[in-house]
Amino acid sequence: MVFTASLSPDQLATIGRQYIMNSPGAIPQAREWLAVPAPLPQCPLWCVCGHCKPKDRPVEQVCCRQSACTSLDVQFKQLVLDKDHLLVAIRNAADIFVVDAREHNSALRKAAYRNFTLWKYFYLGQNNRRVVPSCCVSAIRKMYPSSDGSYMGFRRE
Repeated sequence: MVFTASLSPDQLATIGRQYIMNSPGAIPQAREWLAVPAPLPQCPLWCVCGHCKPKDRPVEQVCCRQSACTSLDVQFKQLVLDKDHLLVAIRNAADIFVVDAREHNSALRKAAYRNFTLWKYFYLGQNNRRVVPSCCVSAIRKMYPSSDGSYMGFRRE
């Protein structure tokens, strides 16, 4: 108790944030302490934002880890979900990589994942990939669904 009394509110917040980020089992307890509403029934335990969908593959079990989910952010909606932004990105990629620039949902989804990565991580380089958080993947798939309901998922290569 003496140690915590000597810490500033910012220091306590930093310690709490680090503890929760490194101990997923602490998330339900933290929600209870802070009286944060429980996640949606289908929300997995590894989710912090309350908007992730369950994923079968452990590599895809990634949350944005924001109390205000990234998939609800205004910039996310503009840069990642807006069709006009995605069409420009597709045309740009077609000029550089000679990619088919059709307006099909699969092309729009791929451009949305690329825009998300550029927005959050900047350019990563060839074969350097990051997993898009489950909540953001769900928002992208809801906006640009596959006609047959099948999706590729994250691939390392």
